[in-house]
Amino acid sequence: IEGACAAARAMPEPMQTEVLYCGPDLGAATEIVAKRFEQGDRPQAVFALFIQATLAVLREADKLGLSVPDDISVAGFDDFEWMQVMHPPVATVIQPVEEMSAMAWKQLLDRIESPDRAPKAIQIQCSLEFRGSIAAPRRGGDRHGRGSRHAPVQGDARRRSEQPDVLEEARGVDGEPAMVPGI
Repeated sequence: IEGACAAARAMPEPMQTEVLYCGPDLGAATEIVAKRFEQGDRPQAVFALFIQATLAVLREADKLGLSVPDDISVAGFDDFEWMQVMHPPVATVIQPVEEMSAMAWKQLLDRIESPDRAPKAIQIQCSLEFRGSIAAPRRGGDRHGRGSRHAPVQGDARRRSEQPDVLEEARGVDGEPAMVPGI
């Protein structure tokens, strides 16, 4: 989350970020996303950091008749097969699970071998797969009369923390939401 917020602040036109804590399951995530979408200043883009939040955003967008990506851009975290076959396919941050597993195993063996050695943090680079769920920003407002959209940030997509219950979105300087697809 810190990386996404930093990327938003580093833009030529700094973006505000908003973090929604969605709970551990689809029902809780859907309830929080629905409440947020009902506030009136609905986000134009959402970056969901766990699968239930991604599903909740897609569910609520469909329920409100919003077109992905024409009305709202959506990006998720962790690449699931269904994300690739959706129409449109859902953009996602892809974690190098095999590399993460190997590093975790190595750290475990190191700790067993030298239990007094201090633990160390390791960051492993993720990748961002742009797919059809992200649209180029509109500059003249959308079909719902909202203002212009800001371009998505192509931020540093590093795994920073285990936050399984967070949905994140960012907002442009003029208060219009825009996406930060990196953490």
